[in-house]
Amino acid sequence: MSPLLIYSQEDQTTGAAGMQFFEGSWSDVLAAAKEQNKYIFVDAFADWCVPCKWMVKNVFSTEEAGKYYNENFISYKLDMEKGEGIDFAKKYDVSVYPSYLYFNPSGELVHRSVGSKPVEMFIEDGKNALSPDKQFTAMQKKYESGERSAGFLYDYAFALSNANADPKLVNEVATAYLGTQKEEDYVNEKNWKLINELVTDINSAPFKYLDANRNKFEAKYGEKEVAVKIDYTKIQYYMFTEKWDEYAKVTSVFADKFAMDNWGMLNEFAWNFYEHVKDKTMLKKAVKWAKKSMQLEKNYYNTDTYAALLYKLGKNEQALKYAKEAIVLAKKSGINYSETEAMLKKIEAEEE
Repeated sequence: MSPLLIYSQEDQTTGAAGMQFFEGSWSDVLAAAKEQNKYIFVDAFADWCVPCKWMVKNVFSTEEAGKYYNENFISYKLDMEKGEGIDFAKKYDVSVYPSYLYFNPSGELVHRSVGSKPVEMFIEDGKNALSPDKQFTAMQKKYESGERSAGFLYDYAFALSNANADPKLVNEVATAYLGTQKEEDYVNEKNWKLINELVTDINSAPFKYLDANRNKFEAKYGEKEVAVKIDYTKIQYYMFTEKWDEYAKVTSVFADKFAMDNWGMLNEFAWNFYEHVKDKTMLKKAVKWAKKSMQLEKNYYNTDTYAALLYKLGKNEQALKYAKEAIVLAKKSGINYSETEAMLKKIEAEEE
Protein backbone atom coordinates (compact mmCIF):
# COMPACT_ATOMS: atom_id res chain seq x y z
CA MET A 1 0.00 0.00 0.00
CA SER A 2 1.25 3.46 -0.89
CA PRO A 3 2.47 5.48 2.15
CA LEU A 4 0.02 8.17 1.07
CA LEU A 5 -2.88 5.86 1.81
CA ILE A 6 -1.85 4.58 5.23
CA TYR A 7 -4.44 5.29 7.95
CA SER A 8 -4.54 4.46 11.62
CA GLN A 9 -7.27 1.81 11.59
CA GLU A 10 -7.55 1.83 15.37
CA ASP A 11 -5.96 5.05 16.56
CA GLN A 12 -5.29 4.94 20.32
CA THR A 13 -7.22 8.19 20.79
CA THR A 14 -10.40 7.25 18.94
CA GLY A 15 -10.93 3.49 18.78
CA ALA A 16 -11.96 1.28 15.88
CA ALA A 17 -15.49 2.68 15.59
CA GLY A 18 -14.39 6.29 15.58
CA MET A 19 -12.63 8.59 13.18
CA GLN A 20 -9.60 7.34 11.29
CA PHE A 21 -6.72 9.82 10.98
CA PHE A 22 -4.20 9.95 8.17
CA GLU A 23 -0.57 9.32 9.12
CA GLY A 24 2.06 11.29 7.25
CA SER A 25 3.09 14.84 6.40
CA TRP A 26 0.79 17.67 5.30
CA SER A 27 2.10 17.34 1.74
CA ASP A 28 1.17 13.63 1.87
CA VAL A 29 -2.36 14.58 2.95
CA LEU A 30 -2.70 17.03 0.06
CA ALA A 31 -1.48 14.42 -2.41
CA ALA A 32 -3.91 11.81 -1.05
CA ALA A 33 -6.83 14.26 -1.23
CA LYS A 34 -6.05 15.08 -4.83
CA GLU A 35 -5.63 11.43 -5.75
CA GLN A 36 -8.90 10.40 -4.07
CA ASN A 37 -10.80 13.61 -4.93
CA LYS A 38 -11.73 13.92 -1.28
CA TYR A 39 -12.10 16.85 1.13
CA ILE A 40 -9.69 17.20 4.07
CA PHE A 41 -10.57 17.74 7.73
CA VAL A 42 -7.80 19.03 10.00
CA ASP A 43 -8.01 18.87 13.78
CA ALA A 44 -5.70 21.74 14.76
CA PHE A 45 -4.83 21.13 18.42
CA ALA A 46 -2.28 21.74 21.16
CA ASP A 47 -1.02 19.20 23.71
CA TRP A 48 -2.17 21.23 26.72
CA CYS A 49 -5.67 21.93 25.36
CA VAL A 50 -8.33 20.35 27.61
CA PRO A 51 -11.25 20.83 25.14
CA CYS A 52 -9.11 19.15 22.46
CA LYS A 53 -8.74 16.07 24.66
CA TRP A 54 -12.45 16.13 25.43
CA MET A 55 -13.24 16.03 21.71
CA VAL A 56 -10.92 13.06 21.20
CA LYS A 57 -12.53 11.11 24.01
CA ASN A 58 -16.18 12.07 23.54
CA VAL A 59 -16.68 12.94 19.87
CA PHE A 60 -13.93 11.66 17.55
CA SER A 61 -14.30 8.20 19.12
CA THR A 62 -18.02 7.88 18.40
CA GLU A 63 -19.48 5.67 15.71
CA GLU A 64 -21.55 8.59 14.36
CA ALA A 65 -18.56 10.90 13.85
CA GLY A 66 -16.49 8.02 12.50
CA LYS A 67 -19.11 7.02 9.96
CA TYR A 68 -19.64 10.53 8.58
CA TYR A 69 -16.04 11.77 8.56
CA ASN A 70 -14.47 8.52 7.36
CA GLU A 71 -16.86 8.46 4.40
CA ASN A 72 -16.48 12.11 3.44
CA PHE A 73 -13.04 13.33 4.53
CA ILE A 74 -9.41 12.51 4.85
CA SER A 75 -8.98 13.41 8.53
CA TYR A 76 -5.68 14.68 9.86
CA LYS A 77 -4.44 15.72 13.32
CA LEU A 78 -1.80 18.44 13.55
CA ASP A 79 -0.24 19.94 16.70
CA MET A 80 -0.05 23.70 16.12
CA GLU A 81 2.96 24.11 18.40
CA LYS A 82 5.21 21.44 16.91
CA GLY A 83 6.84 20.68 13.55
CA GLU A 84 4.75 21.54 10.51
CA GLY A 85 1.98 22.81 12.76
CA ILE A 86 3.85 26.01 13.63
CA ASP A 87 3.88 27.33 10.06
CA PHE A 88 0.42 25.88 9.43
CA ALA A 89 -0.99 27.89 12.36
CA LYS A 90 0.56 31.08 11.00
CA LYS A 91 -0.64 30.49 7.45
CA TYR A 92 -4.23 29.73 8.42
CA ASP A 93 -4.44 32.07 11.43
CA VAL A 94 -5.08 29.39 14.03
CA SER A 95 -5.06 30.91 17.51
CA VAL A 96 -7.86 29.04 19.29
CA TYR A 97 -7.84 25.35 20.19
CA PRO A 98 -9.33 23.16 19.04
CA SER A 99 -9.77 24.65 15.58
CA TYR A 100 -11.24 22.63 12.71
CA LEU A 101 -10.17 23.44 9.18
CA TYR A 102 -11.72 21.98 6.06
CA PHE A 103 -10.03 21.94 2.64
CA ASN A 104 -11.33 20.96 -0.79
CA PRO A 105 -9.54 18.25 -2.80
CA SER A 106 -7.33 20.95 -4.35
CA GLY A 107 -6.06 21.95 -0.91
CA GLU A 108 -7.97 25.24 -0.67
CA LEU A 109 -9.42 26.23 2.71
CA VAL A 110 -13.22 26.32 2.40
CA HIS A 111 -14.56 26.13 5.95
CA ARG A 112 -13.56 26.48 9.58
CA SER A 113 -14.97 26.26 13.09
CA VAL A 114 -13.68 26.08 16.65
CA GLY A 115 -14.34 24.66 20.08
CA SER A 116 -15.57 21.53 21.78
CA LYS A 117 -19.10 20.59 20.76
CA PRO A 118 -21.48 17.62 20.74
CA VAL A 119 -21.36 15.02 17.98
CA GLU A 120 -24.41 16.45 16.19
CA MET A 121 -22.88 19.91 15.88
CA PHE A 122 -19.52 18.48 14.82
CA ILE A 123 -21.17 16.50 12.03
CA GLU A 124 -23.13 19.62 11.05
CA ASP A 125 -19.78 21.42 10.64
CA GLY A 126 -18.73 18.68 8.24
CA LYS A 127 -21.95 18.98 6.25
CA ASN A 128 -21.53 22.76 5.99
CA ALA A 129 -17.98 22.25 4.73
CA LEU A 130 -19.32 20.22 1.83
CA SER A 131 -22.15 22.63 0.99
CA PRO A 132 -21.26 25.52 -1.38
CA ASP A 133 -23.92 27.68 0.28
CA LYS A 134 -22.70 27.03 3.83
CA GLN A 135 -18.93 27.04 3.38
CA PHE A 136 -17.38 29.79 5.47
CA THR A 137 -15.04 31.16 2.80
CA ALA A 138 -17.86 31.28 0.23
CA MET A 139 -20.10 33.16 2.65
CA GLN A 140 -17.25 35.53 3.43
CA LYS A 141 -16.87 36.37 -0.26
CA LYS A 142 -20.63 36.92 -0.64
CA TYR A 143 -20.69 39.34 2.28
CA GLU A 144 -17.68 41.25 0.98
CA SER A 145 -19.36 41.52 -2.45
CA GLY A 146 -22.45 43.11 -0.89
CA GLU A 147 -24.90 40.25 -0.18
CA ARG A 148 -27.27 41.47 2.54
CA SER A 149 -30.41 39.32 2.32
CA ALA A 150 -31.96 38.47 5.70
CA GLY A 151 -31.47 34.70 5.42
CA PHE A 152 -27.86 35.05 4.38
CA LEU A 153 -27.03 37.53 7.16
CA TYR A 154 -28.59 35.23 9.76
CA ASP A 155 -26.58 32.21 8.63
CA TYR A 156 -23.37 34.19 8.17
CA ALA A 157 -23.56 35.68 11.67
CA PHE A 158 -23.61 32.17 13.16
CA ALA A 159 -20.90 30.97 10.77
CA LEU A 160 -18.65 33.82 11.91
CA SER A 161 -19.25 33.01 15.54
CA ASN A 162 -18.58 29.32 14.93
CA ALA A 163 -15.28 30.23 13.27
CA ASN A 164 -14.22 32.50 16.16
CA ALA A 165 -14.21 35.60 13.95
CA ASP A 166 -13.67 39.12 15.29
CA PRO A 167 -16.53 39.80 17.77
CA LYS A 168 -17.00 43.23 16.19
CA LEU A 169 -17.68 41.63 12.82
CA VAL A 170 -20.03 39.07 14.37
CA ASN A 171 -21.94 41.86 16.08
CA GLU A 172 -21.95 43.91 12.87
CA VAL A 173 -23.52 41.10 10.84
CA ALA A 174 -25.97 40.16 13.61
CA THR A 175 -27.06 43.79 13.91
CA ALA A 176 -27.40 44.05 10.11
CA TYR A 177 -29.69 41.01 10.17
CA LEU A 178 -31.82 42.46 12.96
CA GLY A 179 -32.07 45.63 10.91
CA THR A 180 -34.13 43.61 8.42
CA GLN A 181 -36.61 42.72 11.18
CA LYS A 182 -39.33 44.69 12.96
CA GLU A 183 -38.37 45.44 16.57
CA GLU A 184 -41.56 43.81 17.83
CA ASP A 185 -40.39 40.61 16.13
CA TYR A 186 -37.12 40.51 18.07
CA VAL A 187 -38.90 38.39 20.66
CA ASN A 188 -39.63 35.48 18.30
CA GLU A 189 -37.57 32.33 18.81
CA LYS A 190 -35.35 32.71 15.76
CA ASN A 191 -34.44 36.32 16.55
CA TRP A 192 -34.05 35.67 20.28
CA LYS A 193 -31.56 32.87 19.50
CA LEU A 194 -29.43 35.31 17.52
CA ILE A 195 -29.72 38.11 20.10
CA ASN A 196 -29.00 35.74 22.97
CA GLU A 197 -25.96 34.13 21.37
CA LEU A 198 -24.42 36.79 19.13
CA VAL A 199 -25.30 40.37 20.17
CA THR A 200 -22.40 41.47 22.39
CA ASP A 201 -22.25 45.27 22.05
CA ILE A 202 -24.29 46.93 24.82
CA ASN A 203 -24.35 50.13 22.77
CA SER A 204 -25.99 48.46 19.76
CA ALA A 205 -29.64 49.17 18.98
CA PRO A 206 -30.74 45.52 19.42
CA PHE A 207 -29.18 45.28 22.89
CA LYS A 208 -30.66 48.59 23.98
CA TYR A 209 -34.08 47.39 22.81
CA LEU A 210 -33.64 44.15 24.78
CA ASP A 211 -32.58 46.00 27.92
CA ALA A 212 -35.47 48.47 27.67
CA ASN A 213 -38.07 45.79 26.90
CA ARG A 214 -36.81 42.92 29.02
CA ASN A 215 -40.33 42.25 30.35
CA LYS A 216 -41.47 41.22 26.86
CA PHE A 217 -38.63 38.70 26.61
CA GLU A 218 -39.07 37.49 30.19
CA ALA A 219 -42.72 36.70 29.51
CA LYS A 220 -41.64 34.23 26.82
CA TYR A 221 -38.23 32.97 27.95
CA GLY A 222 -38.22 33.47 31.71
CA GLU A 223 -36.63 36.02 34.01
CA LYS A 224 -33.44 34.04 34.61
CA GLU A 225 -32.55 33.42 30.96
CA VAL A 226 -33.10 37.06 30.02
CA ALA A 227 -31.27 38.40 33.08
CA VAL A 228 -28.30 36.14 32.40
CA LYS A 229 -28.12 37.37 28.81
CA ILE A 230 -28.34 41.07 29.68
CA ASP A 231 -26.07 41.06 32.72
CA TYR A 232 -23.42 38.69 31.39
CA THR A 233 -23.21 40.68 28.15
CA LYS A 234 -22.55 43.80 30.24
CA ILE A 235 -19.92 41.94 32.27
CA GLN A 236 -18.07 40.82 29.15
CA TYR A 237 -18.34 44.26 27.57
CA TYR A 238 -16.96 46.02 30.66
CA MET A 239 -14.14 43.49 30.89
CA PHE A 240 -13.03 43.92 27.28
CA THR A 241 -13.31 47.72 27.52
CA GLU A 242 -11.51 47.64 30.90
CA LYS A 243 -14.23 49.56 32.73
CA TRP A 244 -13.51 47.78 35.98
CA ASP A 245 -15.75 49.81 38.29
CA GLU A 246 -18.78 49.00 36.14
CA TYR A 247 -17.54 45.42 35.82
CA ALA A 248 -17.37 45.02 39.59
CA LYS A 249 -20.86 46.42 40.18
CA VAL A 250 -22.60 44.13 37.71
CA THR A 251 -20.49 41.07 38.52
CA SER A 252 -20.98 41.35 42.29
CA VAL A 253 -24.74 40.89 41.82
CA PHE A 254 -24.58 38.42 38.92
CA ALA A 255 -22.18 35.99 40.58
CA ASP A 256 -24.29 35.58 43.71
CA LYS A 257 -27.48 35.08 41.70
CA PHE A 258 -26.38 32.96 38.76
CA ALA A 259 -22.82 31.60 39.07
CA MET A 260 -22.66 29.83 42.43
CA ASP A 261 -22.77 26.41 40.77
CA ASN A 262 -20.10 27.16 38.14
CA TRP A 263 -16.54 26.82 39.43
CA GLY A 264 -14.96 28.18 36.26
CA MET A 265 -17.07 31.32 36.12
CA LEU A 266 -16.59 32.00 39.84
CA ASN A 267 -12.84 31.59 39.44
CA GLU A 268 -12.78 33.95 36.44
CA PHE A 269 -14.69 36.63 38.35
CA ALA A 270 -12.54 36.21 41.46
CA TRP A 271 -9.31 36.46 39.47
CA ASN A 272 -10.43 39.59 37.64
CA PHE A 273 -11.29 41.16 41.00
CA TYR A 274 -7.82 40.23 42.27
CA GLU A 275 -6.17 41.87 39.29
CA HIS A 276 -8.33 44.99 38.89
CA VAL A 277 -10.44 45.77 41.98
CA LYS A 278 -9.13 47.63 45.03
CA ASP A 279 -12.25 47.97 47.17
CA LYS A 280 -11.88 45.61 50.16
CA THR A 281 -15.60 44.87 50.42
CA MET A 282 -15.60 43.76 46.79
CA LEU A 283 -12.42 41.72 47.30
CA LYS A 284 -14.04 39.89 50.22
CA LYS A 285 -16.83 38.90 47.84
CA ALA A 286 -14.22 37.57 45.44
CA VAL A 287 -12.71 35.50 48.27
CA LYS A 288 -16.13 33.95 48.85
CA TRP A 289 -16.42 33.10 45.14
CA ALA A 290 -12.96 31.54 45.01
CA LYS A 291 -13.70 29.47 48.10
CA LYS A 292 -16.99 28.28 46.60
CA SER A 293 -15.20 27.48 43.34
CA MET A 294 -12.81 25.21 45.26
CA GLN A 295 -15.73 23.52 47.00
CA LEU A 296 -17.28 22.75 43.63
CA GLU A 297 -14.06 21.45 42.03
CA LYS A 298 -10.74 22.10 43.70
CA ASN A 299 -7.89 22.56 41.25
CA TYR A 300 -4.72 24.56 40.73
CA TYR A 301 -6.46 27.56 39.17
CA ASN A 302 -9.02 28.34 41.86
CA THR A 303 -6.64 27.45 44.69
CA ASP A 304 -4.10 29.88 43.26
CA THR A 305 -6.80 32.55 42.92
CA TYR A 306 -7.86 32.02 46.53
CA ALA A 307 -4.26 32.36 47.72
CA ALA A 308 -3.72 35.52 45.65
CA LEU A 309 -6.85 37.20 47.04
CA LEU A 310 -5.91 36.34 50.63
CA TYR A 311 -2.46 37.81 50.01
CA LYS A 312 -3.96 40.99 48.55
CA LEU A 313 -6.10 41.35 51.68
CA GLY A 314 -3.04 40.96 53.91
CA LYS A 315 -3.88 37.47 55.19
CA ASN A 316 -0.38 36.15 54.61
CA GLU A 317 -0.53 33.03 56.76
CA GLN A 318 -3.62 31.70 54.98
CA ALA A 319 -2.27 32.81 51.61
CA LEU A 320 0.95 30.89 52.25
CA LYS A 321 -0.99 27.71 53.01
CA TYR A 322 -3.09 27.83 49.84
CA ALA A 323 -0.22 28.91 47.61
CA LYS A 324 1.60 25.74 48.68
CA GLU A 325 -1.51 23.68 48.01
CA ALA A 326 -1.86 25.26 44.56
CA ILE A 327 1.72 24.30 43.68
CA VAL A 328 1.10 20.68 44.74
CA LEU A 329 -1.99 20.57 42.53
CA ALA A 330 -0.07 22.13 39.63
CA LYS A 331 2.67 19.52 39.87
CA LYS A 332 0.11 16.71 39.79
CA SER A 333 -1.49 18.16 36.66
CA GLY A 334 1.69 19.26 34.88
CA ILE A 335 0.73 22.95 34.98
CA ASN A 336 3.22 25.82 35.02
CA TYR A 337 3.15 27.32 38.51
CA SER A 338 5.98 29.88 38.26
CA GLU A 339 3.73 32.84 39.12
CA THR A 340 2.43 31.08 42.22
CA GLU A 341 5.98 30.26 43.22
CA ALA A 342 6.93 33.94 42.85
CA MET A 343 4.00 34.95 45.06
CA LEU A 344 4.99 32.31 47.60
CA LYS A 345 8.51 33.75 47.83
CA LYS A 346 7.08 37.26 48.36
CA ILE A 347 4.89 36.04 51.22
CA GLU A 348 7.73 34.13 52.84
CA ALA A 349 10.00 37.18 52.58
CA GLU A 350 7.39 39.36 54.28
CA GLU A 351 6.93 36.80 57.05
CA GLU A 352 10.63 36.68 57.93
